[in-house]
Amino acid sequence: MRHTIFRHFLLILLRNYIFGSLLAVFGVGALFMFTTIDVQLNETILLGKIICLSLLCMLSLESIVFSLMIRPIKRTFLNDQPSLHDLRLSYKQTHRLPILSVYRIFGPHLFGFSIPAMAMSYIYINNEMLPFPLYYVGIAFGASVLIAGMHAIIEFFLATKAIQPILVYIRDQSQNLYDVDFSHQSHIYISIQKKVLYSAIFIGIFPLLLFSLATHFRFTEASIPLLTEYWSWACYRFSCFDIICFLWCVFIVS
Repeated sequence: MRHTIFRHFLLILLRNYIFGSLLAVFGVGALFMFTTIDVQLNETILLGKIICLSLLCMLSLESIVFSLMIRPIKRTFLNDQPSLHDLRLSYKQTHRLPILSVYRIFGPHLFGFSIPAMAMSYIYINNEMLPFPLYYVGIAFGASVLIAGMHAIIEFFLATKAIQPILVYIRDQSQNLYDVDFSHQSHIYISIQKKVLYSAIFIGIFPLLLFSLATHFRFTEASIPLLTEYWSWACYRFSCFDIICFLWCVFIVS
């Protein structure tokens, strides 16, 4: 039974990760790239090559981090009679898994993809294989941070739902084997109020910032001489919106 629970748990995490990654990289990221700049066929092939190679680097690095994250949980489920220390450690690690998923997205997931992508883009631009200015690389990194932020929020809530059967099993094991109830010792790593606040900020503000970057690309590609005026207007409007959104979120959760 425990093997089935753990296997189902891994399948859910894998499904969530594949869904979120495909949506973020090939959905939002590729859509952002190929719909905001005009590229020829050979340039599209090079950009696709950059995406695929960066994905391999990201997956290799992230698989190592993920295996370290679930190691205490895996040890509990592989052991017929885990010790109280292992049960307590796995229970705490399971509780931390949603916030660790956010750290994973902003760590190996983001930098495992963006650093190889920026390095290859820099080489191709310097060798005049891609006809883009170098500052596009910096803007693309900014866009990847915004996309990673939205991906992290999705991953957080999906992981929060996925860990429920694991917590129930570990708690039942501690009660049956050692007559200890971990539910009285559980620690809330992030409160409901903070969840609502962070979610509203990420989901409300980040898409607008991403849209602003896309608009910048389109203005540049179309040679529209309004970039200075656009960013002056956009920064003022977004500052006002950000302040209102933040104050509204604080009011809601207070």
